[in-house]
Amino acid sequence: APIGQGYGLTETCAGGSFSDFDDTSVGRVGPPIPCSYIKLIDWPEGGYSTTDSPMPRGEIVIGGPNITLGYFKNEEKTRESYKVDEKGIRWFYTGDVGRFHADGCLEIIDRKKDIVKLQHGEYVSLGKVEAAILGSPFVDNIMLYADSFQSYCVALVAVSRPALEEWASKQGITYSDISELCGKEEAVKEVHASLV
Repeated sequence: APIGQGYGLTETCAGGSFSDFDDTSVGRVGPPIPCSYIKLIDWPEGGYSTTDSPMPRGEIVIGGPNITLGYFKNEEKTRESYKVDEKGIRWFYTGDVGRFHADGCLEIIDRKKDIVKLQHGEYVSLGKVEAAILGSPFVDNIMLYADSFQSYCVALVAVSRPALEEWASKQGITYSDISELCGKEEAVKEVHASLV
């Protein structure tokens, strides 16, 4: 059976974009559906611009008749996220960051709320850092925390017990339980080396 990938939110009545039936690419969510207009707007703080080359990048804004009127009893959030242009088109500012491919297909690449500015002005994408750390065979799960009053992030890593135990067995390391293994200097060094 053919499988498609799309993009939409509650605020867009689930519709935004959907891949064509013959599009077998990965990571793209297709072109706008007939009831939606999609545009990108610059987000300089995150380093995304509609003039980026080879593909324009920016915050995804969706407009059209499928856009909801706002948030129930929350005028402030409605004013932040919804705008009506001079043509009367209602636009929803998604907070997602995307880029357009040459064929008009959209790709989601980031999330504005997922980017934190550290103490010295450096921006960090928590999702990208988490994804990179999840590439380690020793990591089952991760939670990354960043504080704008600090110059670094902190990661809480859930170790992959099978991977660490297999490594320890190959190294001839003895231990009584997983807590002891996680505390061994050699294990800490091995896991750390897989993360940097």
